[in-house]
Amino acid sequence: MDRSPSSIPAVMPRRAPSARWGCEWLPVAGALLLLCCQVYGVTPRQFPAPLWAYAAEPLLWLGCGLWASRAWRREKQLTPALERQLLSAAAIAAVLQIALAIVGGAVDGFRASRHGSTAALLLDGWRLAAQLVGLELVRWRLVALLRLRGAGLALAASTLLLGFAESRPWVVIRPGPGAAAIPLLGQHLLPAATESLLASYLALVGGPFASLAYRGTLAAFAWLSPVVPNLRWPTAALLAVGNPFLGWLIVSDRLEQDRLHRQLEAGIAAGTAELTRANALLQRQIAERLRAEEELQRRNRELATLNAIASSLGSSLELAHLVGSLGRLLAAELGIGAGALYRYEPEGEQLVLRAAWGLAAEVEEGMRRLPVAAVDRGWAEGVCTTVDVAASAGLRAGPGAPALPGPVAARADASAPAGDGAARGTPAQAVEPAAGRQSGPGGQLGPVPCPSPCLCLPLHANGGLSGALCLFGLAPEGLAESDVAFFRALAGQVSVAVHNADLYAAVRAGRERLQALSRRLVEAQELERRHIARELHDEAAQALTSLKLGLGLAERHAGDAEASRAHLRQLKDLVDAVSENLHRLASDLRPASLDHAGLVPALRQ
Repeated sequence: MDRSPSSIPAVMPRRAPSARWGCEWLPVAGALLLLCCQVYGVTPRQFPAPLWAYAAEPLLWLGCGLWASRAWRREKQLTPALERQLLSAAAIAAVLQIALAIVGGAVDGFRASRHGSTAALLLDGWRLAAQLVGLELVRWRLVALLRLRGAGLALAASTLLLGFAESRPWVVIRPGPGAAAIPLLGQHLLPAATESLLASYLALVGGPFASLAYRGTLAAFAWLSPVVPNLRWPTAALLAVGNPFLGWLIVSDRLEQDRLHRQLEAGIAAGTAELTRANALLQRQIAERLRAEEELQRRNRELATLNAIASSLGSSLELAHLVGSLGRLLAAELGIGAGALYRYEPEGEQLVLRAAWGLAAEVEEGMRRLPVAAVDRGWAEGVCTTVDVAASAGLRAGPGAPALPGPVAARADASAPAGDGAARGTPAQAVEPAAGRQSGPGGQLGPVPCPSPCLCLPLHANGGLSGALCLFGLAPEGLAESDVAFFRALAGQVSVAVHNADLYAAVRAGRERLQALSRRLVEAQELERRHIARELHDEAAQALTSLKLGLGLAERHAGDAEASRAHLRQLKDLVDAVSENLHRLASDLRPASLDHAGLVPALRQ
């Protein structure tokens, strides 16, 4: 795993090197060295020691820090939110370093801390805090400027400059034996350099607050603990070499955990987004399936309704029974409780009411005749002046009609309009047109109040318009194309049923006329038979009786020739009269002109 400084994400984003950023670190380094020379070399001799230690020196460090913090405030928009994990990692590294020092102190021994009384402790804390804040702000500024030229250069330069600034220059250059330089290096310079290196690394990856957390924890232990480890130079050098590596491992592990956590969060976010998209797709599929199921159920209900209506309409050929069954099925299946069936009269271009159900008496009376014209104008004015059943679409409705999702959801409350009484729930009965109803100019009827939105469906038979079916409580503009197709199929079934009922009525009327003609024929035959019997009885029978009596007289007067001849002449005349009467009766039964001229000329004769 690559944990080099260049591979570890820093709080500050990289920017392209520029001439301004490439030269700004030199004034910062020079000002820091000048401040160290003034603090540790010249200026302390010009002020009293307490005034310098607790007033001038802290103010100088704070001023230097404020000067460096100007750039931090200016570049703050380039810095992401402070990560608490880096602060805790820096504090843990400092605590672990203190623990190792205590372990070393258990071997080498302890010594008393440098703090004095309570007042000196507070003043030393103020001095230490000011120095730490100033140094760490300057450290961050140097790291930020040099990082553009490389993380290694930034770590090396800031470690050397800040380590030199915190050490005593005169101690470093003070002459002495070579053997004394080794303990000085192991006990002072090497620990200061490694501590500065780790602080620079923390400033590089976490900003000034991370290095302050590390340095502040170490300083708090050194100044607040009553005893501190008194390490010999080998132990101090060993710990100085191991402490930066140990701190780097801790901070790098936190950074790696943060990177893995970010990757995990990114993976979770990507998985969540993918799951969200999959859920959205699944929801859409479920919604589409539900819509398809609802559409299928609605289609099944429509087909079941059409089948029930077709079965009911086909079970009877009586118009009254047919309309009653239709009204009950429409009310039960579709919630349509009011309707009217009209017959088309082409002579007057009118619709004549044949049957109605669910309408009040006065409404039914006012809608017995409706003209077939000006339907759009009539509905726009809110009155049922006309119904255009001959329109190709066959759909018209009044204004303000509610939007309906389908025929099954039709409002049932619109099926009982107000009137002088409740809408009739009995089966619809055929009605005859009201007599004496006058029409307006040009044969147009006056306005008739519309009881509710109306769906008017044309009925066709033999390729032409035969009537109309008006359903109240439905608005055509609220119907989908599938609903329009459903009602057109309904109109087709009603058309066939009504046409069959009309044909049945015509056949029944023809049968009744045939029966009447048969009865009249039988009556005529009986009358003619009585006439023939009367004619035979009144004329032929009497003549034959007379002939019989004359023959008897002739027999008695057989000896008297003159009397016999007279009786024979009378009998001959009587036979001629009987023959003439029989001929006349035969002519009355079937005249000879029927065979020669035909029926019509014979009737004219």
